[in-house]
Amino acid sequence: MFQCPLCQTPKMDIRDTGAYCPKCAASFDRLSGYLVFITGSARDAFLSRQLMEWYSEEQVRIGARLFHDYLRPVIGLRDGERVLDVGCGVGCNVQAMRQAGYEAYGIDLPNHLEAWRQTSAPPDAFFCADGCALPFCDNVFDTVMSFGVVEHIGSTTGGGVLREDYWDARRAYARELVRVCRPGGRILVACPNLRFPIDIQHPPPEGGWLRKKLFAATSINLHWPMGRYHLLSFGQIKRLFCHDAGASDCSALPLRGYFGFSRMRKGVLGMMRSVAAAYVNNLPKMFRPTALNPYVCVMIRK
Repeated sequence: MFQCPLCQTPKMDIRDTGAYCPKCAASFDRLSGYLVFITGSARDAFLSRQLMEWYSEEQVRIGARLFHDYLRPVIGLRDGERVLDVGCGVGCNVQAMRQAGYEAYGIDLPNHLEAWRQTSAPPDAFFCADGCALPFCDNVFDTVMSFGVVEHIGSTTGGGVLREDYWDARRAYARELVRVCRPGGRILVACPNLRFPIDIQHPPPEGGWLRKKLFAATSINLHWPMGRYHLLSFGQIKRLFCHDAGASDCSALPLRGYFGFSRMRKGVLGMMRSVAAAYVNNLPKMFRPTALNPYVCVMIRK
């Protein structure tokens, strides 16, 4: 199932201590039992980053809700599917899928290692890897999912400030997700919609004092819905995966069951919670790819 992420050789030597590529002589360590397919200064930089406590606590609290409320009933994961979660976080959904009988795997960055160890995530299912250079052979997964990740590809330190080569990085990410998905399989990608003027997940990466003050008081991040910003629209995701990466088709999915609205508990957001849930859960199909949708969840067919 593995290939070298550096030279794409599909004959990796997997050992108890790590992995070795016989072609380019690259070696990859195991840390806390987990294979780390990132080397050198990039690995060290990610290891030095502390995983935000609120992020881990929120993922553990939400647990396997996304699987039970959305992936199984709405997406319809078929029994026995081999699934890859690119950007799996602390791994709750991968764990839930494995417990339900799916052959599920997760990758994320090395700063998630301690969270995996604490939750007893199996080392044969969780790997540290770069989404732009996956350590897997071609055509090995039935479903590849990546939620809340694409908007961070090509940004500085994972934040909302974009590098000059951000679109090249996103092309590499899209090509990798398509490459490891089998013919006829599907790729699921989701992120806040660039065309919708409120970013419902991220703080302002830059901007004036008024924008920052509004976010501090209400957790509402207003942004200009076009131009250079780290979020993507449905059209941009379609361009990335179909035009640039060679997938055959994509469509915008319903969002009913995707959100638990757990962040909308206090203040202005708490008052808006029921209205937001009704709006998102009942958005007509024709509006899903448009600026009226605050969040785009896209199914891409290979």
